Amino acid sequence: MPGYPELRPTTGAIAILISRTYFNSWEGGWFTNGWYSGNPQETIDSTFIDPNSGEYAHGVIAEIPLTSSITLPTAPKEGAGFFTTSINLSAGTTTNLANSTTVHWKVTGITAADLASGALTGSGTISNGKLDIQHSLVQDADTGEKFEVSVFSDSGMTQQIGSMGSVGVQEATSAPSPAIRGDSLYTLKDGVTWHQGETYANSIGGHLASINDAKENTYLQTNFQRGWVGYTDELKEGEWLWTDGSTSTYTNWQAGQPDDARGIQDYAQVWDSSGKWDDAEDDTTESAIYFNKRAVIEVTLNLSVNLPTSPTEGAGEFTVDIDLTAGTVAGFKYSLVTGAEVWYVVSGVTQEDLEDGYSLTGTGTINASGNVVLNGATTAGIKFALKDDGIAETEDFKITFYTADPSTTTEVLDDVQLGALESIAVVDTGVPFEIGTLTKDDPTIYISGISGSTGTSKIESVSIVRTVTGTGKNRVTTETPSYTTLATYSNPGVDGITFNGGASANTIRAAGVSGDPSRPAFNGQAILDGKLGIDTITGGSYRNWLVGGGIFSTPLSTTTTAVDTLIGTAGALDVFDLRTSDFTADAYSALNTGSARINNYGIDQDWIVLAGTQGSYTFTAVQTTTGSKRNKVTTTTGYQIFSGTELMATVNAASGTTLTGNAANDLKILYGQTGDPTDTLIGGQQMFF
Repeated sequence: MPGYPELRPTTGAIAILISRTYFNSWEGGWFTNGWYSGNPQETIDSTFIDPNSGEYAHGVIAEIPLTSSITLPTAPKEGAGFFTTSINLSAGTTTNLANSTTVHWKVTGITAADLASGALTGSGTISNGKLDIQHSLVQDADTGEKFEVSVFSDSGMTQQIGSMGSVGVQEATSAPSPAIRGDSLYTLKDGVTWHQGETYANSIGGHLASINDAKENTYLQTNFQRGWVGYTDELKEGEWLWTDGSTSTYTNWQAGQPDDARGIQDYAQVWDSSGKWDDAEDDTTESAIYFNKRAVIEVTLNLSVNLPTSPTEGAGEFTVDIDLTAGTVAGFKYSLVTGAEVWYVVSGVTQEDLEDGYSLTGTGTINASGNVVLNGATTAGIKFALKDDGIAETEDFKITFYTADPSTTTEVLDDVQLGALESIAVVDTGVPFEIGTLTKDDPTIYISGISGSTGTSKIESVSIVRTVTGTGKNRVTTETPSYTTLATYSNPGVDGITFNGGASANTIRAAGVSGDPSRPAFNGQAILDGKLGIDTITGGSYRNWLVGGGIFSTPLSTTTTAVDTLIGTAGALDVFDLRTSDFTADAYSALNTGSARINNYGIDQDWIVLAGTQGSYTFTAVQTTTGSKRNKVTTTTGYQIFSGTELMATVNAASGTTLTGNAANDLKILYGQTGDPTDTLIGGQQMFF
């Protein structure tokens, strides 16, 4: 009969004694199966005789090859509960002779501190060709670990069977860390009971999550899939309360839940991919680890925004910084938010109020001190610098922070807003907006110079002095302009000039004098009104509100001979104002000499302003034709604006210009406005004084 097997790892085989026996003197003549060919009567060496049974053994030893392997989990994961490793051992083809043998195993690549359960060494008996061992890993900050298992035939672990099995440990990546939304930070704790989850949440400054509405429920389900939440009726059956004291009445129970099965289900969990809730009994520690029960933890975020005491125009760079913490527990309030991304939006000032290189929006990450570091920056804080625009105005610098990109998020901005909007008044170093005003009925008025508190500008009356020299055929008449200063604005200068004509025909020109550097085009804001009379009004180089005003006692017919002429300036913002108290009795000619796109002020076209409604007017293109037959070319040179049968204005325009288009040199029409029309033109920012 076979003897007991012995593992011989050095040869990769199992050794087994094949015995031949007969019994002592009382049955000395019997021998087994003829395997032993010796003389039955020979003297027996007593060392081969079992002293109890009298059995004498003599035989040979057979070596049978071993087959061994180690089956490891695909990727043992920290904090994910139990996993099983199988030690597989077999010998023989019909019967597994390795069964019932004892093997010893050892785990390397990790330390005892990495284990939530299980041991680093052990032994066991092969049954049905294998020995299963179980472990679970704690969730920690270690990286690059391996779970390695080696098997031995001896307790001293010097005789190894087969090769070591090895697999990389998967880090805990079950949820974003940190995951922040609005004023809350969310995180997970794996392998815990409901009470353990709440206790852990308290220890880091929070509670199991409370869910206030469907949007938050969707967010948690999307980011964490499942887990315990802080809803319980353990104090009184059927009276569900949030552990953080929230009074939200929102629920999302599965159909038929909560059912308090077996009278012990007092704790809510988000259970499936639909985000529905289920009530459940609290687990044992072992069960929570085995099934990897998770706790969704919520910690309140605290935002402190550090604004400058007095952000000042033209005073250089200033810094806005924040201090962001989660909860109040010293060991966690900064570490929980480290690495979180936040976005900011500045309001109260415009991009034009900022110096070049600074932005109203941006994003950055929170460092270990709770400060924001903008993407691409090396130091904390958000930098700004305000221009000195020379205009006295009341402005507030306001900043709001968000936990999602406000320009792309599909969520309501209030749900992802972090903290409250913070605001501080801007210190304006500019002098009050100075306006030079003059009314004079004068045939020719020139306005020229540089605007601003340090500039010099002036209003002059211009007459022509004729000088005659020579006689007869040698007589020469020379015309020289003579300037009489009506007003000078210097120390301080002015930002805008309002000039009103009179009843006579006035020529009002703010475009400067070509070739005369002492009379450059006025570069401030100009409101030029010819009042009564047939006026010719030319704007300056910046912003022009050009108003005619020649009222006639009888309506005009289809001619524009005795009407005002309004001339815009290339590169300026020109508003041609054709409104009067009796607009059907007045007519103007608006001439735009070129593109007037002023991107800095959001204006894409020049404007014609008309009283009344759009239905009061019709527009007719003015066209010229050159050539004939195949060479015939028709060109649009302008438009006529009619009110009924009355010709209101003739608009001279370059070919391709329209009255309603969006090209740079197109004119737009604005109807029925009172006061400064630019308040409507650019959406709430008045451009004239």
